[in-house]
Amino acid sequence: TRFLQEGIERAAGEFGLQVPRMLDSPAMAERKRLERGLADVLVLCSELQRDIYLAEGLPAERLQVVPLWVDTEFWQPPPQRELPASDRPLRILHAGAVSLTKGIPYLVEALDQVEGAGVETTFVGPLETDMKPFLKKLKSPARCLAYCPRPQLRELYQNHDVLVMSSLGDSFGFVAVEAMACGLPVIVTDRCGAPVPDPAWRVPAFSAAAIAARLNHYRHQPERCLEDGRVARAFAGRWTSRRYRDSIRRPYDALEPTILPS
Repeated sequence: TRFLQEGIERAAGEFGLQVPRMLDSPAMAERKRLERGLADVLVLCSELQRDIYLAEGLPAERLQVVPLWVDTEFWQPPPQRELPASDRPLRILHAGAVSLTKGIPYLVEALDQVEGAGVETTFVGPLETDMKPFLKKLKSPARCLAYCPRPQLRELYQNHDVLVMSSLGDSFGFVAVEAMACGLPVIVTDRCGAPVPDPAWRVPAFSAAAIAARLNHYRHQPERCLEDGRVARAFAGRWTSRRYRDSIRRPYDALEPTILPS
């Protein structure tokens, strides 16, 4: 929580926004600290989460990463994906809260830096009031959808070219692996724990320029959307629920059984 709070405060300062209240009360923060101290093993969902706890001073031997999963039977690519033509806008999808926490101001700045035919963006998720002025200043076409049931969200994944997670702090990030399972390349920040098949798909947080550079990469090489989409689909296929179930057993199997006195 402290990691995310620090990110939110930095972004609020950069964009002249009011700093939100603390995510945890002092009492809750202290309770979490005590619980971490009492735990023999902490099972984490990403390498990012592990790095955060290492920075908090927890011993590496107590931290075990078991990444989460994606339902590849439901999240599927379309039968045929359209090659983005050079004369049409790149279709960008953001799925999740339209909030400072999700780095929306950086994404909006990045969208205005895309060259050529530009972009069309769909924002799916609850829109926070302080983000409305940023969306109003956006020069390219955009639409906001407050909520989508899973079948409609799958259709959105299938009908866009790239998903962007400009998040300031996500321990995992389900939407990234869902999008990849639907054959969509993704751009995530280094404060998002979702695994990606290529380090180039992960950009520095707090950087509109870094997001824009990746978007222009696809703008200038539209065939990469399809090629990377196939890579994404194959990669997401590794993160199955079966893999998760097998992996989550290991921390427990490794523990010595406690024999209670009779």
